[in-house]
Amino acid sequence: MSESFNNELVTQYYKSHYKMLYTFALVQVKDEETARDLVHDTFFLAVKCYDKFSSSPNKVGWLVNTLKMVLKQHYKDWIKTNTLLNSLVDLHPYKNGGMCDDYNIRTELQGIIDKDSLELLIRIYCEKCSYAEAAKDLGISLSACKSRVKAAKEKLRKYYEK
Repeated sequence: MSESFNNELVTQYYKSHYKMLYTFALVQVKDEETARDLVHDTFFLAVKCYDKFSSSPNKVGWLVNTLKMVLKQHYKDWIKTNTLLNSLVDLHPYKNGGMCDDYNIRTELQGIIDKDSLELLIRIYCEKCSYAEAAKDLGISLSACKSRVKAAKEKLRKYYEK
């Protein structure tokens, strides 16, 4: 972040354009919490890349393009995750009307990733908890929760790519 960072500029654009960006993201992802997270990630990038944001002649366009980039990365991550989890679930068919079979997934992944990471993945992908709910339940920050999920998915990906 630049020394010339001006919190007021980012705050001004946050207040005046959050709703528009949120609506755009919500139409794309169809989940309120995910849409909020993606818009917050967009403004985080505005702070992180403040020099580029502040010098842009079209700051709203910069925010929209950044949100599109964030959305694109979100979809890439989602596809990787769902491909991985679907392959795990394919090993152990769904039961209970489409619910994830926790017991079989726990059995399959035991020893591949640690117990806490496994429980976190099950909470998020089988029980459909949001990252925020899972973080609160575990008593960790949202960013720590996301980092743990990312690390667990990477470990699983490496294991299954062998």
